[in-house]
Amino acid sequence: MENKDILVDVLDLIDRLDASVKLYKIQVIAETLGKVSQDFKDSHTEIPWKNIKGMRNQLSHNYGQNNYRLIWSTYKEKLPELREQLVAILDDEYGFENEMF
Repeated sequence: MENKDILVDVLDLIDRLDASVKLYKIQVIAETLGKVSQDFKDSHTEIPWKNIKGMRNQLSHNYGQNNYRLIWSTYKEKLPELREQLVAILDDEYGFENEMF
């Protein structure tokens, strides 16, 4: 195996590791949000609860067949939007003003 091939393989492993970490974190986020009460979900229709559950199911049950483009777009586009929504809910309903958020 040539040095170039070795380096390409390592880059691929790094990229997959990064994607694997994102996949795992997205699963944990979705699983955790699944614990929110149904009443709360019903009163916060701005959160795409069904999509979150669907994403969790897809990621959890595809066993190595995950779509890394979907993971990336979720990470780059959907999570920042979800984060903003959650911070707004915390602030509006619980007066949660924290510099961390």
